[in-house]
Amino acid sequence: MRKKYSGFTLVELIVVVVILWVLASIGFVSYNWYLWWARDGNRVTQLKNINDSLSLYSSNNPLPLPDDSIDIVSGTGTVWFQWYAGINILELINYTSGGQDPRDNVFYTYYVSADRQDFQLLGFLEETDNLQTFIPGVAQVHAVDYTFRHPKLYGKKLGVLTSNISTTLNTPAQEVTTSDIDLATTTLYDAHLWDFDTVSSSSPWDLLAVLPNANCNRIKQLGNARGSQNYTINPTGIAGIDVYCDMETEWGGWTLGGRSTASGVSSSYLTADSGSVTNLAENYSLDVSSISFSERMIASYSAGTSIIESEVEEWEVTNSTVGSYTLWATGITGGASGDGLNGEQGMIFIR
Repeated sequence: MRKKYSGFTLVELIVVVVILWVLASIGFVSYNWYLWWARDGNRVTQLKNINDSLSLYSSNNPLPLPDDSIDIVSGTGTVWFQWYAGINILELINYTSGGQDPRDNVFYTYYVSADRQDFQLLGFLEETDNLQTFIPGVAQVHAVDYTFRHPKLYGKKLGVLTSNISTTLNTPAQEVTTSDIDLATTTLYDAHLWDFDTVSSSSPWDLLAVLPNANCNRIKQLGNARGSQNYTINPTGIAGIDVYCDMETEWGGWTLGGRSTASGVSSSYLTADSGSVTNLAENYSLDVSSISFSERMIASYSAGTSIIESEVEEWEVTNSTVGSYTLWATGITGGASGDGLNGEQGMIFIR
C-alpha cells in the first residue's frame, strides 16, 4: 500500500510566516520600548541626583559657573548663563555617577542665574509617558535630533532656551549659537519653565515674560513672594515699576494692571501710565506697553487693594493696545477707554 505524506500548503506556509513576522515585530517594538524606558529612567535619575548635588553645594557656596557659556541678557545686563553641566561642574559638586545622556553622550544643559543663586537643568526623554511615570521635579556641535524628544527639567522655573527653528527644533541654545541672546530682541528661541510649561516666542516681547521679576506671577513662581503687598517688577530688564501683587487669590501671582475710583473720568481712566499704586483714592494704570500680558485678566469691583474672591470674574484677554494702553478683555466692553468700567470703582489684575 502506498503511504500518504501530509505537509503544509502554500497558504498555510504564508499564514505561518505572517504570524512569525507579526510576533517578531511585536517583540522588536517591545524591546525598543524597553530600551527607551530604561534610558529615560537613567536620565531622570541622573537629573534628579545632579539637581540634589547642586542644591546641597549651593547651601554653602555660590552656584558654579560653567566652563563656557552663552550670556542671556536683557537690556545691558546679564540675567542667566546657559551651557552644559560638564566635567568640571560635576567634579566640583562631587557627582561621580556619569552625568551624560545614555544615548547621545552629551552633558545635560545647565542654566544658572547671574547672581549664582538659582539654577535649572534640562534633559530630553524619548518616551512621552515617562514624563508622568517618573519623579516630578543635553557634543558641542549639533549632532542630536531633538525634534521628537520631550524636555525634562529640574530646579527653579527659570526658562532654559531651545531653538524654535524647524531645522534645529528643540535644540538647546548653546548647540546652535555661541553668541549672547537678548531676550528683548530674539524670536528664535522658546523658554522651558517646566516639562509642559513653555513660553513660545513669536515677537521680541514674548521672552521678556520669563525675566525673574517680570511680573507678580514670576515672583511667585520663583519662590520670592512675601504675601500680597507692593513689589518692584522689572518687565523690560531696564527699569523697575512699583506694583501691587495679589499672592493669594486663585494661587496668586496677579499683577495690578489698573484701578479706578468711583469718580474716575474717561480722560484718565486706565488709558495711560498714571497714578500711584499706594494711593487708593486715585486712578492707577500700569503702562501695558512695558509688559506682555497674554494669558488672563481679573476684574474685581471691590474697595481697596484686596480682591474679594466671591466677586471675581474672569475673561480671556483679547487685546492690550500699546498705543493708548487700553486693557481689553472678552466680556469687558464700552466706555471711552474701551474697558467698560467708567465711573465704577474696580481693579484689573493680570497674570
